Amino acid sequence: MRLINFSGIADKRNVYFILLLIIISLISIALSGKINYSDPKYSNMDFNKYVEMAEAAPGINLNIPQPFVFRILVPWLGGILPFSIAINFYFMSITFQLLFVILLYHFLVFHSIEKNIAFALSVCFIFNRYFFQSFSWDYFQAGDVLSNAIILAMFFLIVKKRWFMFSFIFLLGIFVRETVLLILPLGYFMLLRKLKFKEDILFFTAASIIPVAIFVSSRILMSNQVGENLVNQFISGATDIFTAKVLIKKFIIAFTPFGLIPIIFPKETLKFFRERFYLFVYFAGVIFASFFGDYERLMYPSAPVYYLLISFIVQTYVINEKDKQTLIFIGTIIFISFLSSFYHLWGIFTFPDRDVTIVSTIVLLIVTALLFVRLKIQRNKIDLSAVPSSFK
Repeated sequence: MRLINFSGIADKRNVYFILLLIIISLISIALSGKINYSDPKYSNMDFNKYVEMAEAAPGINLNIPQPFVFRILVPWLGGILPFSIAINFYFMSITFQLLFVILLYHFLVFHSIEKNIAFALSVCFIFNRYFFQSFSWDYFQAGDVLSNAIILAMFFLIVKKRWFMFSFIFLLGIFVRETVLLILPLGYFMLLRKLKFKEDILFFTAASIIPVAIFVSSRILMSNQVGENLVNQFISGATDIFTAKVLIKKFIIAFTPFGLIPIIFPKETLKFFRERFYLFVYFAGVIFASFFGDYERLMYPSAPVYYLLISFIVQTYVINEKDKQTLIFIGTIIFISFLSSFYHLWGIFTFPDRDVTIVSTIVLLIVTALLFVRLKIQRNKIDLSAVPSSFK
């Protein structure tokens, strides 16, 4: 199986889809609304640390507690750009959101997903309330979005063997958010999977030495920094990781409305990860990193892999991506994804309370699951072994 398919990257259909994705992203961002950062009820939220850091720019405020004090780059840009701090963060957030969506679409296409399906699942991602709209609303968290875009960019740089650029982007990422370190297990398992890539492991290691050394040395030199260090964050976050509430939030709610799909397609899910073990390792790394805080939000780095998995399942069971039934199915999951974007905490149009959100989420998860079950039953009536698949 090919790791990446580079053919047709710049064709007209890609350009058309990317323009549409930009427009839909801007609509979703507008629908997300903007946090009222001056409201006292948000005084304890993380974004206040980034605002304090931006206010110190072009200097560096070292009195910020860890881990925020190490996430220098985005707040620094938020402070030196020519407009107000709030406007600077808002436009950075929009830019990084658009960058991530474009990279996500290419990530799906590069893994041999048909362009129509890749576009549809990218649109579904745009309406994910936790991975897209929450960061559009709380735009001061622009660093989270940029760090995930950097991970995707580094993935492509590894494939293209652009080691100098990889090292430079990795170094920038170290100053954005520590989650960029997830590229290490992903990169090594990507390169180990084929013997011909073994000589590149040395280049990958050499390109990673300086960024990793800066990451480690900064933590050692500032070990007396106030706030929870990574070890303490991990311990506090790991205590409840295996409770039903946390498991449901991380693996089902976070991916609404597709949270039940891997359960319905266990064979396809196992096949997907068995053939792409490097993505399984990366997904496991995201789960490990999610021990350090919020349940749904910290699963964001896994979004490319999860939406690739859903794309793989759709493509496996779609015989003709342009037939009427398929178009209706794809249109329906996009519409359901749009409905699942509504929430009680953010958005121009919000639910009245948490209970409505819970009921809506459960209903949409079940409806989406039933749609996929129907697709599975219908397609199983056909001899799928006779259907050509780019995954075979």
